[in-house]
Amino acid sequence: MDEMRQNFGYELPPELKMLKQEVHDFIREEVIPVERELDFEAVSLPPDKLAPLQKKARDAGLWCLGAPEEFGGANLPIFAQTIIAEEASQHRNGAYNPGLGAFGTEPPYILYDGTKEQIDRYVIPTIEGKRSGFVAITEPSGGSDPARAIQTRARKVGDH
Repeated sequence: MDEMRQNFGYELPPELKMLKQEVHDFIREEVIPVERELDFEAVSLPPDKLAPLQKKARDAGLWCLGAPEEFGGANLPIFAQTIIAEEASQHRNGAYNPGLGAFGTEPPYILYDGTKEQIDRYVIPTIEGKRSGFVAITEPSGGSDPARAIQTRARKVGDH
């Protein structure tokens, strides 16, 4: 394995190594101890446990990492977000809820290009933690996995 790493020829830049270590430490020191207190089948934290974690993440600059800075996020590039997501998932519920929500919830990216009214109504409150954003996609033929199941048909009816 060491030989493979040497031959691969890529190393994270120092600033990403530092950020990765910061998220690693946050998960180990903050998230895992709180997670241990949860019922084994719990998939999220109660608000009284989540709020202090989110405050610590905000104070550490680990809040809404992909959101544009003008809306209150860290505006990290997708590669940095991927490194962080990998590290943030290194705990019991990490595959389903990385960091147990400590790093905030971002609105769907499409909303960043919305009108000022949409940004004020949806984006800012979501990044502030006052709202929750999500994307829901469903198709009769594919349920919640439409990528392989969406069927589109075009029919000419008259002039349409």
